[in-house]
Amino acid sequence: MIKAYIFDQDGTLYPKNSELTDALRERTKEWISESLGITREEVNAIYAQLPKEFPHAYHGFLSLGLSPEEYHREVFDKVDPALFLIEDKRLVTLFSRIPVPKFVVTLASLGYSERLQQRLGVYDSIEKTISAIEHPPTYSKAEAYELIRGNLGITAEEICVIGDNLSTDILPAVENGFKGILVDSSNVSNRGFQVIGSIYSLEEFLENRTPH
Repeated sequence: MIKAYIFDQDGTLYPKNSELTDALRERTKEWISESLGITREEVNAIYAQLPKEFPHAYHGFLSLGLSPEEYHREVFDKVDPALFLIEDKRLVTLFSRIPVPKFVVTLASLGYSERLQQRLGVYDSIEKTISAIEHPPTYSKAEAYELIRGNLGITAEEICVIGDNLSTDILPAVENGFKGILVDSSNVSNRGFQVIGSIYSLEEFLENRTPH
């Protein structure tokens, strides 16, 4: 029985192809360009290469001499989610149907996260939001998952982690005994975790796995 859910935020609570995703990407490129004094063409090349070498965004930025703290301050804290999102009544209803504690573990800043969750309408439904920035030097979400597990006093298999990134959201969960659900509309091989097309597909999953 699942006794708690942990959600990733960006690309999970709202679609990855959102205009907000585009805005965050553009602001990130501007930040890199401004900080390193390089052209947009050079930034585009770096931006395309970094995820291949560093699956965790923080580690990629650190390799450039840029810090996660700067990333929060110069990207997330300068983007207003309210310009790109509206209240998501379907998500609000979904969260209301989950009778156990819900947490968010994200790479974003806490201020940005609060504004985003308020905009979507789910802020009051979330027990706590933790940013990976709180767990250096690995910045692994696994540390946040374990912190939540320990505070709740339950086993890892009683917690389900839901996210859109296999390497930073799901693998750190399933490799440590947590349940995992990958939000991915493409065909992904099942390696010990469930795959759903969108966050809304969790509605059907809940009917089978979560008691009412």
